[in-house]
Amino acid sequence: MSTSTDDSIEQAHPPIDQSVLASKIDAVLRARGDDALPDPVVYQTVTSKLISSLPENGLGSLRTLTHILTFPHASSSATLSKHYYGFVSGGCLPIAESANILVGAMDLNVMVHQPGLNIATEVEDKTLVMLLELLDLKPEEWMGRTLTSGATGSNILGVAAARDELINRVLTGNRKAERVADLGLFEAMASVGLTGVRILSQKAHSSIYKTAGVLGLGRSNVIECGLQHQPWRWDLNKVRGVTMEGGDNYVYIAVVSCGEVDTGFHGTTEQEMSQLAHILEGTRGSGWIHVDGAFGIFGRSLPAGPEFEVQRQGCSGLEYADSIGADAHKCLNVVGTTSTKQ
Repeated sequence: MSTSTDDSIEQAHPPIDQSVLASKIDAVLRARGDDALPDPVVYQTVTSKLISSLPENGLGSLRTLTHILTFPHASSSATLSKHYYGFVSGGCLPIAESANILVGAMDLNVMVHQPGLNIATEVEDKTLVMLLELLDLKPEEWMGRTLTSGATGSNILGVAAARDELINRVLTGNRKAERVADLGLFEAMASVGLTGVRILSQKAHSSIYKTAGVLGLGRSNVIECGLQHQPWRWDLNKVRGVTMEGGDNYVYIAVVSCGEVDTGFHGTTEQEMSQLAHILEGTRGSGWIHVDGAFGIFGRSLPAGPEFEVQRQGCSGLEYADSIGADAHKCLNVVGTTSTKQ
């Protein structure tokens, strides 16, 4: 039985037709024009009208929508303007915008796989299979695949998987039944005499340092192993030196920057990936190679031939990787992904 309170809530928050919402959003975005930055007067006007305290009774759905639709006019048109040279924040093609509106309207949860009840996780997995095929990677070899929130999330997930797997290997080698998830990171390492986890990289993206901090590995344990005058390329002698110096006190994760953020250069070839894997095989836990492919991995989708030979060569040798993170919004206007080998 409906109460007067229920009636007032329905009046304040009537259903918003999704097609009407889509057309309103489209109209607002088109009205922004091609300027990289918003008009200063518009920016100040919109800023002054932002709600800064919680209304006692709310604004209601339609007034709230009207208020929200003023925001784009005071935002940069970074993804729409050829004059913007700031952060690479991705683009939004019309079909991606439509898909985003559809996803929001359906409000599905992809955290739980419910065959026969919810197709959301099936759509996600088929998308990832096609992405692997685009990158010329065999889906049957990369079974631990998932969508993430972006490049940072992908790298955190890949390095976390590496951390646990490497320490678990050492635990197994010491005939311990417990895993990292059972003992906790610090007790697990202490029980087998590990001092820490070292992350080796060449011109690592800032997200790798953030990853080391978030996962409790320590930013100081990210060690740059690039050549002095070409820091995006591996100095394999330095890699050997670091692993020999640390010895069995550490396990080692090599993070390969497949496409360096500042230059776009690729830092490896198949031969170098092979040599890197060989060096890590001689370390405690046998090491792990994680590829940060946010900026360069899509070179693998380019046609074969002399025009793209350099890019394709820089993306070769990924069969030596244990996990790969990508940031599809750089090219495909979607979120990040992470895959690990089965």
